[in-house]
Amino acid sequence: MSQIQIQFPRRLFLRSILLLGILVPAILLSAQSTGVSSPGQTELPRGVQPDGECEEPRPKGVIASIDGELIPSDQVEALVRPLIDSLQLQLKEDQFALVSRAIQNQLFSSASESQNMNLDDYFEAEIHSKIEEPQEIEVIQRGRNFPQLYGEDWNQARERITADLRRESAVSLGEQLVKELAEDAVIEWRIDFQNSQTEFISDDAIAVVDGVEVPWSSISQQWEDQEYQFELKIYIERRAQLDLLINSRLLELEARRQAVTTRELLAQRIDSQWFDVTDKEIEQFYGANQMRIADSLENTRASIREYLEQTRRHDLSAAFAQDLRSASHVVSFLEKPQPPVQDLGALDRTSLGPPEAPVTIVKFTDFRCGRCRELYSFLEELPSFYADQVRLVVRNKPLISLHPLALRAARAAESARRQGKFFEYTKVLFDRQADLLESQLDVWALELGLDVDQFRIDFDSISVQAVIEEDLALAERLGIHSTPVIFINGRRVSENTIEGILYSLQLEFRRLGLKNQ
Repeated sequence: MSQIQIQFPRRLFLRSILLLGILVPAILLSAQSTGVSSPGQTELPRGVQPDGECEEPRPKGVIASIDGELIPSDQVEALVRPLIDSLQLQLKEDQFALVSRAIQNQLFSSASESQNMNLDDYFEAEIHSKIEEPQEIEVIQRGRNFPQLYGEDWNQARERITADLRRESAVSLGEQLVKELAEDAVIEWRIDFQNSQTEFISDDAIAVVDGVEVPWSSISQQWEDQEYQFELKIYIERRAQLDLLINSRLLELEARRQAVTTRELLAQRIDSQWFDVTDKEIEQFYGANQMRIADSLENTRASIREYLEQTRRHDLSAAFAQDLRSASHVVSFLEKPQPPVQDLGALDRTSLGPPEAPVTIVKFTDFRCGRCRELYSFLEELPSFYADQVRLVVRNKPLISLHPLALRAARAAESARRQGKFFEYTKVLFDRQADLLESQLDVWALELGLDVDQFRIDFDSISVQAVIEEDLALAERLGIHSTPVIFINGRRVSENTIEGILYSLQLEFRRLGLKNQ
């Protein structure tokens, strides 16, 4: 049978255990009668024009031009057609999984209500209480079988292995639970996955479970994001193929100008700038990637040298292509799809920057996440750099299965927020991320001058837990399963790099008619 993925809502512990989802037999089916523009190349997103500029005329059936020479769209479409067909199938599978999760959530809600239990207590009784603690021999064996996955620090490895084994136990229990609930339920699907033109409005039902309608609004934002990701992947492939065509044509034109072949021209450029890969570079590469290389340095030295030489040759070729572009007038008519505007709920929390700022950045973060640490200082400087134009709101997305202390860190940060020191406390969490122990949370509160007694009371309070639950529920509705995830005025940033964030910020300024500083 085919399989679908489900996820458990709400309960924080079960979020950690079931973060990666549960594969469930498709018993539900039986009820059915799913970048930054390169310099030298003009490219604007759909519907956005730079201030004071006229739009480049876009001939029909043309995807780009080089010094007035037109490149037909058909040349690129023929190259990307196989990928489009593959992505369309993947999109249907993702949409099917999304509807399946919504049906699963309704099954859980109905089951908990029939037993006069809330969802937390229901999951506690049906899954959490039945998870068996891993045996020591299981933990040791897993560590021996996958040493590269868990690292050399056995204390940290033990914690991760235990969490993985508990999650696998929850997966097995969840599979059985969903199977039993689905077998006893009457499920009517309202989505025709064979019809690519299916459209819904907020009051429509995507399915009916035992007479209870599952509304389109419960999945609409994730559905829209899936369609955007589909369009974005196609755009990326079209652009890659277009870049190859443009580079090839520029190389031909330059070779003709110098009366040489393209192969000779490229070889001249690479040879003139070539320098050999050194032993030090090989050793540095091996040291940086040792956890992923399953052999000794001496046994892999030749293959590493070959890889680094190929990389260097590629970089020199790319630099040459960029030089040729800079000397030409290249215009791309390829339109980059824009992310849908998502409803992020009330944004009335403590923020950096004025509440009335026209641009709001919302960041979902995990205080144990390395990438979140790398970006936090940059993001927190934006409101002061773009004075009165930008504000930053932080929401919690602790990835508890990966980072067991992430939830405790989130509770500590929210407790500090209540004493007006949220951003000061999160700075400590990121700056001292490697030193985080639960015992340090009170110490850092004291260092910041917080009332530690009140900090502890808030830390254990239902209200702080509710704030984190609210963020997790929103993240689940938006389909967020990793960190960091960043939104600018409700649009998800597709590239979580400094360049990608600044690019998305620039686009939002253009949409609003704001001037960049």
